[in-house]
Amino acid sequence: MADEKIPQSLPEFISWLKTQNIDSVNYSSYIDRFLDYKARQKGIPFSGKFELTPLCNLDCKMCYVHLNKAQMQSAELLPVETWKSIAKSAIDMGMMKIEISGGECLTYPDFDELYLYLHCFGVEICVFTNGLLLDDKRIEFFKAHPPKRIQVSLYGESDDTYEAVTGHRRFETVLSNITKAHESGLPIVIAVTPNRYMSGKGIDIIKAVLPLGV
Repeated sequence: MADEKIPQSLPEFISWLKTQNIDSVNYSSYIDRFLDYKARQKGIPFSGKFELTPLCNLDCKMCYVHLNKAQMQSAELLPVETWKSIAKSAIDMGMMKIEISGGECLTYPDFDELYLYLHCFGVEICVFTNGLLLDDKRIEFFKAHPPKRIQVSLYGESDDTYEAVTGHRRFETVLSNITKAHESGLPIVIAVTPNRYMSGKGIDIIKAVLPLGV
């Protein structure tokens, strides 16, 4: 494509997309990439990733983030007011999307306060979780304050595999939580991280959730 034909504005880019026989369902991903590209050109933080805590309620053998309290020694989690300040600065500079993760971000003591603070600015929030704390109360919270997406990581297709990978037999709990969250209308996405501790293959995990329609 010649330089003069490269779309320079969002309306031009959307018009160009319509000429490319791209399914309109996928428009958002293309638009995000376009906006991210334009933001990088201008030094604008279009999206941000906040790792609220290295603490987790699982103990995945392959995790490069997870620490336990003993390993943290005297280190403390950033207080919620610090996260708010960081977020506000980024939003003021143009941040429109934010991913919240950990460790397990839902174990962060002031998760609700920070989430609601971010939500009030209208930024798109994606929550990365292992699903253990995606219980009825949490589902109702997210229904009242919807995120853009909830990405749940699955580490096996059975309690045996979960125990081998995470040290805990929690597959049935997580699958039940995913089912209830999906049935409640929340935007659930499943993520799989294949690793050598799995007894089966990633496809077995996919088969386990296919009946849910996630």
